[in-house]
Amino acid sequence: MTPDQLTPAPQTTVPPTTPPMPSEPTVSSVGAIPISEPESTVTTPLVTPLQQLSQAQPAAPSLYTTTEPQLSAPAPQPLQPAYDNIYTDICTQIIREQGRIIGMALAVEQAQNVPGLTVDANTLHTTVVGDGSKVINDLIGKYSDFFGHAAVEVCREAAAKFLPHLPAENTPALLKA
Repeated sequence: MTPDQLTPAPQTTVPPTTPPMPSEPTVSSVGAIPISEPESTVTTPLVTPLQQLSQAQPAAPSLYTTTEPQLSAPAPQPLQPAYDNIYTDICTQIIREQGRIIGMALAVEQAQNVPGLTVDANTLHTTVVGDGSKVINDLIGKYSDFFGHAAVEVCREAAAKFLPHLPAENTPALLKA
């Protein structure tokens, strides 16, 4: 209901509330001050709560205004291509194969020095952060620096079963024959 649809409330007249005047003025108990009631009629409009709401003024802006946070669903993240997880599998397999040849402790130690690659020494679980192809090239480069071209061949053999699942443009350069 809008304010213009409201009808004004009837006004009521309140009769004077003066007691009958005694012949002599009333004297207060404090002193000799005469007390008398005025003889007037008071008219007050009858206001209903609905009218009070429609006549209410908008609240003044506060110095301490608060706004409710806008909660929205997080923006959908683009799905990672399925071959992204394959980089971790390739890294884990390369470390296993290098560990068979040079010893697991040394293979893990070298892998832990590759930027973007984390290796759990106990489980050999790897995590690749960033460009997986670059991380694998860097891992192969680490082994190659210590053990030469033979290390590159071991890495290629270790990764061979995963390469058919990667598009050619995402295959690490050092794994291409």
